Amino acid sequence: VQMQEISKMYSTSLQQFLVLFNYAIDNSIPSNNTDQRVKNIVKKLTEHVYKYIVRGLFEKDKTAFILLVCFKILAEEKIEGSYLLKPSDISFFIKCGGIINSINEPDCPYDFLGSKGDKKPKEYLNLLAITRRKFNESHMYFQRLVDKMNAEPEKFKTFYNAQDAENYIPYEDLYNNNKKLVAFLKLVFVRAMREDRTIIAATQHFIPTVLEDKDFLNPYPEEIKDIYNITNERMPILFLLSAGADPSTNIENLAKKKNKHIDSVSMGEGQLEVAVSKVETCRTTGDWVYFQNCHLGLDFMNKLDIMLKNTEIEWNPEMRIWLSCEPRNEFPIGLLHQSLKVTNEPPKGIKAGMLKTYSSVVTAERLDVFEYKEWKNLIFALSFIHSLVIERRKYGPLGWCIPYDFNNSDLEASILFVEKQFQRES
Repeated sequence: VQMQEISKMYSTSLQQFLVLFNYAIDNSIPSNNTDQRVKNIVKKLTEHVYKYIVRGLFEKDKTAFILLVCFKILAEEKIEGSYLLKPSDISFFIKCGGIINSINEPDCPYDFLGSKGDKKPKEYLNLLAITRRKFNESHMYFQRLVDKMNAEPEKFKTFYNAQDAENYIPYEDLYNNNKKLVAFLKLVFVRAMREDRTIIAATQHFIPTVLEDKDFLNPYPEEIKDIYNITNERMPILFLLSAGADPSTNIENLAKKKNKHIDSVSMGEGQLEVAVSKVETCRTTGDWVYFQNCHLGLDFMNKLDIMLKNTEIEWNPEMRIWLSCEPRNEFPIGLLHQSLKVTNEPPKGIKAGMLKTYSSVVTAERLDVFEYKEWKNLIFALSFIHSLVIERRKYGPLGWCIPYDFNNSDLEASILFVEKQFQRES
């Protein structure tokens, strides 16, 4: 529910959640012990909900979602009748030293904190904030931190100056408590002193500890056929568009494999009647229909929402409705709650990018076009270079003459060029 505060397109219904909930009950590991059975269901549900929601989130928002999940777990979990954290502790993590009025504070006594000339750097204000904070309104875990820094300054300097500071968190005796709470306190410490390493500390240490699964955040390959298999005729597949992420080729290739005729309609002015006619035809024949740029045809989206909810209308089970749309607050909420939301962005990291490429562009059929080992080697090299170039986009214009998306179409064009050279040699 909170994710829709980032974008309305992330809105999810209770009905969608109940489907996931029932799936977790049916597919979790059985046990005669009630407590263990509940744990198994919770673990399966957490994993299933994560995959379902993350499938429809843009890359920039995925970490925010899983952090929200972890914070909710800490705020709801009890140890000896007491909650691990209160919601105010989560707010403190976000604000940290921002809650302190620097005018009333003395100058920073540590010359290695912050930049030279800054008498009250943000790290110092963060330090003051965490030493005064009562977590869960009862425990001042960092109360002795300043004394520790004065007694053992080298430990702190090693942490503060380390490239991977999250692996050198000092003064372990400050965090002698429940392992999930310890993970949160260490994350607070990194956020306060080395804000630039916060996300890395969260994904590598905090999230795996709270979810009790080191492999939870590993990328999992998902092909478009997998998305097709979990939908039905009354559940449209809604692709949320971003720059350079066009799903058209993948949809058309799947239609060919399934021997399905697919009608494509580019939405815009005057396309309402055409779109309604296509749906009426396909719902009886069982063919597919693909509506592109649905943000230009919101009137039809409202019409489609009503049609899908009408239980008196019969739909061929073989039919599928594919939609692509840029995020719009005006998009009908009812249709969002019926659709399976998918993003087609390249994931973060070269490894994740390669897995994504080999589950979408580089299919088994493409690899089997030629038997030469050089063919597969060249495909791998092109895919690796593609993932590498996409990762470099985070640096902006550095190293490039002009901005460019480097999307899947570029990779497909490169592979097609190599394929033609092999055909010529053959």
